Amino acid sequence: MASTYIVKAVAVAFAGSKYMIDVFNPAASGKIVKIYRIWVENNQVGPAVTGVTANLKLFRTTAASAGYTIVPVSYDSANVALGTITAGIGRTITASSLFRNYFISNDEPTILTGTNDEWQQFKHITELWNSGTRNTAIDPIVCQAGQGVAIQNSVATTVGNIDLFIEFTVQ
Repeated sequence: MASTYIVKAVAVAFAGSKYMIDVFNPAASGKIVKIYRIWVENNQVGPAVTGVTANLKLFRTTAASAGYTIVPVSYDSANVALGTITAGIGRTITASSLFRNYFISNDEPTILTGTNDEWQQFKHITELWNSGTRNTAIDPIVCQAGQGVAIQNSVATTVGNIDLFIEFTVQ
């Protein structure tokens, strides 16, 4: 069985064209990374955050460097070390294939108004990607050596923040 990890980035500030989170498998790793699930969750807790609809894009990547490093957490403490596989926030990314666009409000959710901000709190709506439990005939996003995935905020908004999670295995 493959070793499973999660990368989490909590309260990441929006910025124009910013890569909000990524996982990258360097060319020399000798490993295969499979992305099974990705979640994005509106993290506004302060009152009166007025934002816009942000457009998050999920890309396959071919390079990742600089930025802020995130340490993945293993689901099993006995899993092997990740070695050179990296993850980060705000890194310099070379994007290739676009997998999905995801629109999200960066206003704060309020109680019982039934707007877009509140609906985005339901876990099945916050899934940006899920190939792990719904249909086993669908491959996960497979990152061969020299590939990764990244989520980019493609609009100019700088209001608010967001929580992001990427669940993956390493073989």
